[in-house]
Formats: sequence, C-alpha cells, structure tokens
Amino acid sequence: MTKKQHYVPQFYLESWAIHKNNSLYRYDLEIKKSKLMSPKEILWENFYYEEDQDNPDNRIEKMLGDIENLAASIVKQINEITNKHKGWKNKDLLRKELENYLTEDRQKIIKDFAVYQYLRVPEAIEQKRYELQNSDIPNELKEYNLNPGRFTESGYSYIRNNFDNLKMLVFCSFESYFLTCDWPCFDMRDDKEENLDAPFFDPILGEEIGKKEDVFALFPLTPRVSILFIHKDFNNNSIKIPNCSIHFSDCSDVKNRNEMIIKKAKKYVVSIEKNDDFIFETAKKRKRETNPELFN
Repeated sequence: MTKKQHYVPQFYLESWAIHKNNSLYRYDLEIKKSKLMSPKEILWENFYYEEDQDNPDNRIEKMLGDIENLAASIVKQINEITNKHKGWKNKDLLRKELENYLTEDRQKIIKDFAVYQYLRVPEAIEQKRYELQNSDIPNELKEYNLNPGRFTESGYSYIRNNFDNLKMLVFCSFESYFLTCDWPCFDMRDDKEENLDAPFFDPILGEEIGKKEDVFALFPLTPRVSILFIHKDFNNNSIKIPNCSIHFSDCSDVKNRNEMIIKKAKKYVVSIEKNDDFIFETAKKRKRETNPELFN
C-alpha cells in the first residue's frame, strides 16, 4: 500500500537528479529557498489519489503506475540519446536518432503521460474548482468529482482524444537546461503569456486544448528536451508540420520557456543546477507575488 503518492512521478523527477545521493534542486517560491533533495521526497501527498482515505486501495496509484512504467523507459532512452549527442555539431545525428526512435506508438505513450501530468496535480484541480464556482452543480457532488483520483481518471477519459489533435514539437537544448515544476504540463494561448499571471487563466482546463488552434501545451520532458504540443491545424505560414518534429533551442529560447515554467508553478520549481538568482527574480514578477489577494 503506497502512502506517499506523487502527483509528479519520481521517475520523471529523477532526470533532474544528477548530484550526490541522486538529488536535485527544489526551489520553494513561497519561502524563497532552494534545497538539494531526493526525487522521492518532493511533490507528493499522503494518500493523494485515494477515493476513500479511510479505506485506501491504491487503485488509481496502480493505474498511473501502468502508464508511468511505459513512459519511464521512453524518458530513459531519450536521456541516453540526448546525452550521447552533445554540442551543436551533433544536431543532425541527434535529430535523425530521435526521429527514428519516436515512433507513433511512443508518441502516443508520451501524449498519455502528458495528459495525466496536465490533470493530476493539485493546482489543476484548484483551477477546475475555480471554474465551477458559479455552476449549478451541488457542492457535495462537485467536491466528490474533484477528488484527485476521480478527477484524474475521468479527466483522462474526457480529454485524451483532444491530444490526438496535437502535434509534437520536440525541442532539444545543448547549452542550458530546462526547468520543471509542480505543474509540468500546462496549456496556454499562443503569444499571450500574460495569461500565466492570472489567478486561473484561459483556456478553460480540458475544454480548449486540442480544439482551438491558438491553444498549445508545454511539457519539459527532461532537462534537455521540452515538448510543445500544437493543434494539428495551427497555421505556420502554410508550412506543413509533421506530427512529430525535432527542433533545437538556444539559450534565449530555453530562458523563455523556463520563465513560463516559473510563472506557472504554484510553489515548487525543480532544477538540475543551482540557479537561484534567475528563478527567484523571475518568480517576483508573478501576479501571485505582486497581487496575492487574487489567489486567496
């Protein structure tokens, strides 16, 4: 019986852990402190997914374990491939190997994993609670369905097909590392980063991703690989975009994506390296910091 249930999986966090004792840097944006910690020590709650915490059965935990086992092998292999081909001079070799590796079946597993990470975190549930606050649904029924286990399971069934309408742009970095956070896969509108500063921004959780062309999702998969999910009909100057394509991020692009991650995080950011000044200075600019009353 698993008591400590991660809402961001341990195997995923382990990609950011390369230090002594398999530790990573966890940044607490509320108290503005960083600490080296083990992946198993962070981003979990006791009996988080249990539908009845007095009688836990680990049903959802086991369900999530199935997709995590599949995703873990893919993440491990992507780490091996990207670590083998370092430096811009190897970008063609890296592109070719990743294109060969990321078959349709593996793309599907990555999308399944992304859907769960989009839904299963506490802040996603809080956003949906906020969106439903003026609905006619009785509070008792609303809270019953916002149980993390039920919400994750039913939400996956509800939006999984939406992700089939998304193409994967896989961005690799040679020079710097992508961050991740306590909501690692999230959606937003194209060219409207200010939405990240709202207490709960448009698009509506689970309703627009994969349906509207201007809504995309960001998901840092490893410290050197970040995935951008875009709508299949997204217009890019009439250039046909394949279902999965490999691209490369320079330091400026990595910085921009990391700023999005920091602004999206509720409380915790995870880094493979110590980067206090950038992370805490960026966090100061969030409306969560400058207008905390909006989030209470």
